[in-house]
Amino acid sequence: MERKYIGELLVETGHINQDQLFYALNLKKKEYHSKKLGKILLDLEYISDEVLIKLLAKQCGMQGVNLHNRSISKNIIDIIPRKTAEYYQLIPLGFNTSGTTHKLVIATSNPSDLEMIDHICFVTGQVIDLVYARKEDIDWAIKYYYNEGGVVMQ
Repeated sequence: MERKYIGELLVETGHINQDQLFYALNLKKKEYHSKKLGKILLDLEYISDEVLIKLLAKQCGMQGVNLHNRSISKNIIDIIPRKTAEYYQLIPLGFNTSGTTHKLVIATSNPSDLEMIDHICFVTGQVIDLVYARKEDIDWAIKYYYNEGGVVMQ
């Protein structure tokens, strides 16, 4: 199955129309070369964070999560050191237990990073389950949950 561009997915799902997509693509081409299309569409208020996260996760073939809408306990944050979270751009969310399977749920914007997956499995001794989160949201969560004094905000 061929991976679709986020603009195509947004038009197909009816979240934006073709004119809005072309306008945003022209803005990207003329003024915002380094800005991602999704961020431009958010700035134009054509889509919401929730829609963008859902469709970016769909592109990756996984579930998406909005990190601003959840609380992560100190016990979970402590599983992965801050430097590791920053290096691999991830945040631990909790555990997913199904029957006898117990998996550590990790939010990442780069689910294809095999080195990260191997490292986290090795360091934590856990089987992991990945969910998608936007890079900006992971950056925010790392700053929010791993503050300078080592105390996690609840």
